[in-house]
Amino acid sequence: MPTTAELIFGHGYRTGIVSVEPHPGSGTATLYRRIGERTERDVVPLWGWLLARKAQPGSIELAGPHELRHLMLGSQAKAIADRARALAQDQRLAYLDPITGHLVATGDTFFKDLRFSQLRRLQFDIETLDIDPDRDDAPIVIIALRDNTGFEEVLSLDRFDSEGAMIETFARLVRERDPDVLEGHNVFNFDLWYLAGRARRFGVELVMGRDGRTAMWLDDNLRRATQSGMLVKYYRIEGRQIVDTFISAVRWDVGRKLPNYKLKHIVRHLGIGDEDRTLVDAANMRALWSDPDMRAKLKAYCLDDARDTDRLSALVTPNEFYQAQMVPETIQSIASVGIGSRIERLMVRAYLRERWSIPRPRPTTPIEGAFTAAFLTGIFHDVTKCDVESLYPSLMLARGIAPWDDDLGFFLPMLAGLRQRRLEAKRAAERAAAEGRNEDELAADGLQNAFKILINSFFGFLGTHGLHFNDPVAGGRVTEAGRAAMATIVEGLRARECTVIEADTDGAYFVAPDGRADAVVSSVGQLLGDDLRLIAEERYPAMLSVKAKNYVLKRESGELVIRGSALRSSRDEPFGRALVASIAKLLIEDRASEIADLVRETVEAILDRRLPPEEFARRESITSKTFGAPANRRLARALTERGLTVGDKARIYQRVGGELALLDQYAHDEDRDYLVRRVADFVGRFGDLVPAQARAAAAEDRDQLSFLEPL
Repeated sequence: MPTTAELIFGHGYRTGIVSVEPHPGSGTATLYRRIGERTERDVVPLWGWLLARKAQPGSIELAGPHELRHLMLGSQAKAIADRARALAQDQRLAYLDPITGHLVATGDTFFKDLRFSQLRRLQFDIETLDIDPDRDDAPIVIIALRDNTGFEEVLSLDRFDSEGAMIETFARLVRERDPDVLEGHNVFNFDLWYLAGRARRFGVELVMGRDGRTAMWLDDNLRRATQSGMLVKYYRIEGRQIVDTFISAVRWDVGRKLPNYKLKHIVRHLGIGDEDRTLVDAANMRALWSDPDMRAKLKAYCLDDARDTDRLSALVTPNEFYQAQMVPETIQSIASVGIGSRIERLMVRAYLRERWSIPRPRPTTPIEGAFTAAFLTGIFHDVTKCDVESLYPSLMLARGIAPWDDDLGFFLPMLAGLRQRRLEAKRAAERAAAEGRNEDELAADGLQNAFKILINSFFGFLGTHGLHFNDPVAGGRVTEAGRAAMATIVEGLRARECTVIEADTDGAYFVAPDGRADAVVSSVGQLLGDDLRLIAEERYPAMLSVKAKNYVLKRESGELVIRGSALRSSRDEPFGRALVASIAKLLIEDRASEIADLVRETVEAILDRRLPPEEFARRESITSKTFGAPANRRLARALTERGLTVGDKARIYQRVGGELALLDQYAHDEDRDYLVRRVADFVGRFGDLVPAQARAAAAEDRDQLSFLEPL
């Protein structure tokens, strides 16, 4: 039987793998491994596999009772993959990405025995005069690149004979610096796409790979999308991996605390940027570049963006770097692999090694949800949030809740091992911090965060549709136990004369009598069994409770944290998000009488066209309806011209008459009546907490407000 370490980290023995390049036609793979300051290149058999319900040519029958029991395994990876594609999905199990398939079969994982700090990482950024690389006058004018050895270089069009020569120099520098990972912000759907388009225009091959001959390519064999559904233009570079810090930041921001995912906004919000960095109006790049006196500043601006990418990546990428030491995926592909699917890969790897059959996914049934209640609405002061640490994983371990089909009993030992290793990593991080060993602290903290993400995925995995070993009945047992624990917490808080405002899943917000929050939490925690640990997570000077799961918290720093889909939506216009935040601030500060004036000022700015178009353009996901609706014909044509398709994101606004248009097509034709109605919606989200005068100022009757419902 495998050890816990083998269940978690895989049974492969190769260390330092930074890239796997499959060659299905020849049945081989090139492995690049980092050994100290150098890399080694190994050529190994490329293992492919297929698990089917019925016998296949050359298959072997596995032990166990499950339907997926006929295994094809060998270095004929292409033939096996073709066979898998010929079978219906419900008749087989196969990971069609040849890298994933190879890692599952061999038990190897990336970066084994490496720290994040040991990777050779290169960041780059480009500045362009357009957003469409296929236009004639749309050059790349600046490329800035740097790496974590201290190297920095800025390439600018005014120093080259042609744009093609500048792009060739960039590719050469990448080869010379020989990074394991290239990093950029929104690099898949813009920088690399734009570079590829301009390189194609000048007949330049973007040869950036380690073999010195393979050009960057767009790998469209599999559909790649983020959890939000955004399609990713999945570029590949031979021997290297690509990290998009835009995608990484979205995944890292589990609590949705970031204001948006623009690079400069993120680093400013997190306090990790350089306050003295160069800033320009990038939307006006063409005019700025035309002024020779501005070019030095533009070059500094571009280099500062590359530096900011490094700072952001150092924060958000270690989570997935250390997960890639466990999950059989590349650090590049793991961003498009669902959290539950990561647990499935761990289980499948272990079962295949034991040559044991694998169950088909169970039909999902509705699972009764977590304990959720808003007991009170309004404004409260000196609020404490108490939280049960790892509620669902703790209940699963304490009560032995595991998938019914886990015949070999791997699920719970894996979860227990992850939890134990997380505790050890947290202690190691604390010791390193106390002793001033910064690099050791960062490594241990990155590892414990990776453990935490996987630990918290085990419950969601049980109820996820389409995953092997899923078990919604077991998931229901977990939520049932969780609801009982939360009911005990709420009753315990009330018995100790606390004002309980809201409770949700694994925590509660409350006001303790005489500020005795810590003592109350300690006392209530003793009521819980199952080795559950209740902690006081954070205290807030004020809280605005609107309804269940919708509230605003004021931190000691004065920062407002807005939570809940009724108060904020990814489709909200920037001016609306700002209006909601301002209303919340006024309510919390007992200045509700000022809201009516704020609303009037916003409406007047809309009617007088004083609102910049960037403030009323919203980010939309492009869908098939975008191209199919008759009213969107001009928008669809504009999107096509820019190479944007279903799954991409675009900034759009509504014109008079209801037609949608791209932000860069703005012609002083916004639908002001629509925007005024949006003001009424933003005000109405607060319901009766907002004075009647403010609702009237929004020019809407109260009954017409979309009370607490997001668009």
